[in-house]
Amino acid sequence: MGIGTVIYNDIYDVSCTDVGSLSNALGLTLDHIVCGDVDELVSYLRENAISIDAITSYDVLEYIYDVESHFRSLSCLRDSRFRIVYASGANIENPRQVRILKKKQIDAEYKIKDKKWGHKERDTLESFLQVRKNMISEYAPELNLEAVEQLARSTRGLIQRDIERCVDEFRLRGGITYRMDHPTNTCDPYTGNWCEHLMDCEWLAQVVKNAGFSVEIMPGRYHKYESLLRRGATMLLNVMIRLLRRRGMVIAPYYVVCADVAEQGPRPACCSAVLHSGR
Repeated sequence: MGIGTVIYNDIYDVSCTDVGSLSNALGLTLDHIVCGDVDELVSYLRENAISIDAITSYDVLEYIYDVESHFRSLSCLRDSRFRIVYASGANIENPRQVRILKKKQIDAEYKIKDKKWGHKERDTLESFLQVRKNMISEYAPELNLEAVEQLARSTRGLIQRDIERCVDEFRLRGGITYRMDHPTNTCDPYTGNWCEHLMDCEWLAQVVKNAGFSVEIMPGRYHKYESLLRRGATMLLNVMIRLLRRRGMVIAPYYVVCADVAEQGPRPACCSAVLHSGR
């Protein structure tokens, strides 16, 4: 595709090891593998004087705990001109997608998960609600069961450090100011890994703009199937999405965030890109 340099970035060390083996087996060279979150990526690019042209991912955005901080960190790279293209299946404007994802969120919040092949060890198998109860009881053993239950339910969607801040606020004021942005959104309290974070697209666009990027959020397309019937149906849906433009989000299988940085210097002679892994 003409991309001279490919950088793979993943927060999970096991996946970083795996992708090295896979790239060698497939004969697809990875020039750099950066294990860590976005701040580690930014530091790596600066330390190695790498100027990038694109950062791209699919099904990553909906797992990032602090989306605002993520884009602010990327804005530190504004000395080079690059484009961000993030696609996500957590399309809050598609009612069918929302029904499917809400069920997954409810299961993650209340059910103990079975350890299956492919499970990432960094992700808890406990229900997220029970994890928060345990964290709160350990951090504030003086609280009674009713208060622990109330706080555990009210801190849905928070990582441990933020849960503890809410507990401190509860100790001082008898309540907390945090409110969930969606009734079923939830995350792993240990890692902050969201379970299919359903985000309002207007809010998301404003977050990206606030970080200093121009942004467009657009509907994705369906891929083609082998069977004639399904291929015909997806072709019709794709035509409708194209005609409806932004309003096509209601039937789109995913959405795409496309953000640009204005040119602030000479464009690098060799194109380079960062690939974020899924989850």
